[in-house]
Amino acid sequence: MNSSFTNVVLMVFTLLLALGGYGWWYHKITLESATAASLLQEIDTKTETANRASSIEAALAKLQSSQGEVQGYFISENNIVSFLEEFKTIGSAVGAKVNVVSIGAPGAKGDQVLGVSLTIDGGFDAVMRAIGAIENAPYAITVSSITMTQAATGWSAALVITAGSMSSSVSVPGSILPADKQGGASKPSGVQPL
Repeated sequence: MNSSFTNVVLMVFTLLLALGGYGWWYHKITLESATAASLLQEIDTKTETANRASSIEAALAKLQSSQGEVQGYFISENNIVSFLEEFKTIGSAVGAKVNVVSIGAPGAKGDQVLGVSLTIDGGFDAVMRAIGAIENAPYAITVSSITMTQAATGWSAALVITAGSMSSSVSVPGSILPADKQGGASKPSGVQPL
């Protein structure tokens, strides 16, 4: 009887020890599962943030290329000389002589236009073609006035145009990217007169 009582006590003790071990391991696994779930949530959040930053970078790259295209229609400090030389090239191409008479600086602080006075000399067809080519040049140009006169040597036109101008320092904001992705992008400076 002693031996069967000892066996029962030993079995109960082993059962309690097994249940205690099971409970302890269950508790440890529950804690580790909570930690794993927290880490998984953090990974999902960082992945979502990285995806958002990537899509923002792609949008900014597209915006910068579009901005470059739009800036090409405006006159800046960087392209004013080539802009004015293009008039002479246009005149030569159609058989007229184009001279830049004056360049007016932008007016008031908010004025974004550059005034240019030109004279065009040559045959009637050449003068008209030069006016048309200047009017349709790939810039934001508006013809303010045209005065045509006939001289003994041909025709002469006095042309006053305004061209959209902007500062060459316009940039796309970089501050919407995470700090590690900003890479020195400057804040927007807006469109400034020349």
